Amino acid sequence: MSESSGVKQAVAGVFDRAASTYDQTGVDFFGAVGRELVDVADPRPGEWVLDLGCGLGASTLLAAERAQPGGRVPTEEQGPKRPGEDGPFSGVEVMGRCLSEAGYVDVRTDLRELTVVYPDEATWWRTLWSHGRRATMERLQEAGVVDSTMRRMSADLDGVRRSDGSLEWTAEMAYTVARV
Repeated sequence: MSESSGVKQAVAGVFDRAASTYDQTGVDFFGAVGRELVDVADPRPGEWVLDLGCGLGASTLLAAERAQPGGRVPTEEQGPKRPGEDGPFSGVEVMGRCLSEAGYVDVRTDLRELTVVYPDEATWWRTLWSHGRRATMERLQEAGVVDSTMRRMSADLDGVRRSDGSLEWTAEMAYTVARV
């Protein structure tokens, strides 16, 4: 098996194991990201939309409603990328260059803050198990340190903990859109 095939199988395995809880933890993260991306892209009736890295389609379905698109899915296999490797999701500049080189125009990235509220610390940890971060959690579990890591990080979460015990996390998100 090639190294690329092994990486692809490992990534697919993580998402297969996370599938039953993916975007199902009661925290509206991907929905909020999808709504914001569609607002940035502002698709118009008759336009076609390509959503790279669409997950369960939080932005794809909203964009389809706005654009009423037909379309096709590109079939070129890029393969998964490891953290730190070049790939369209490794940075804003890389994504812009990737889209420009593919023939897209008016490539722009809007940076916007996104605030997500986790009702409690347990929900925050469940969320980490429900998407790609699961790979990190599994490595901690295999090393026998997931529980001690959770205890140690609890104090680090105090910086985002609200008086009611919920966690309010704000991050700057990059929304890149382009036209053909």
